[in-house]
Amino acid sequence: LSLLAIVVARAVARRPGRRPQLAELLVLAGVGVMACSLAQTPTPWSQVERLWHARPPQERIAAISTEVVDKLTARGEPVALMVMLGHRIAYELGLDDVTPYANMDSMMTREQWTETLRALRRAGGRKVILMQHWLFPERIEYLRRAGYVGAREAAGVGIVEYVRRGS
Repeated sequence: LSLLAIVVARAVARRPGRRPQLAELLVLAGVGVMACSLAQTPTPWSQVERLWHARPPQERIAAISTEVVDKLTARGEPVALMVMLGHRIAYELGLDDVTPYANMDSMMTREQWTETLRALRRAGGRKVILMQHWLFPERIEYLRRAGYVGAREAAGVGIVEYVRRGS
């Protein structure tokens, strides 16, 4: 818009009557709107302050998830932790996350689910902790058929714990 404003200003200055045409008026109106919005532009120092103190959304989600997972598990326990940043959370809490995939987005096939549950059994674990929004009916049914029941849900957070029945 600024470059167009320069072209328009030169064209109007060269014209004998110096009357802008309709397209030139629209460009000049755009420059006026742009000038008015300058007052709303945040100062650089306020943005540095905001960035310095603000936590990224992923970090806030990880902090909340870490608190919930900490309440659902015990240190050293083998779990299939299928939440965002699950491996990082497991590391921070001293858990043995046996999940061979980053999260549920990486587990699209039945074979991957089977591999994960098999790894959990081999490690002696009984808990699958995952995000509610990843639980489609067929996934819930798969867990049920594999011997898992929904045990607890963190209200408002969307983290669900499934525990294998029996020993």
